[in-house]
Amino acid sequence: YHENEQAAAARSFCKAVLRAESPATAARELCRAWEAAATGRPGPVLFEAPVDVLRAESREGPLAWAPPPPPAPPVEEVERAVQLIPAWRRPLILAGGGVVISGAEGELEELASR
Repeated sequence: YHENEQAAAARSFCKAVLRAESPATAARELCRAWEAAATGRPGPVLFEAPVDVLRAESREGPLAWAPPPPPAPPVEEVERAVQLIPAWRRPLILAGGGVVISGAEGELEELASR
């Protein structure tokens, strides 16, 4: 319940800004917000629902949305990296949040120890 333009203010730092204009569109827009939040590069998503939409009843049932599996790296690139690793003399590994998001901490630790 704000008197400012939240959506306009958030556009510069959000991946997506979505708004439920009516009870009939709320579930669909919420699914779109989840999809935007869970795919591609991580980042914030704003989902806005006016008070009248939140208080209203809707006949639309819940929509199911499942995140897509993360993309796998091309096999050729992995094989090429495997060939290069034995020649490394003083490797430096820079790992980002993708390691945590994909649950690959163990694999990264194993690579670093080798």
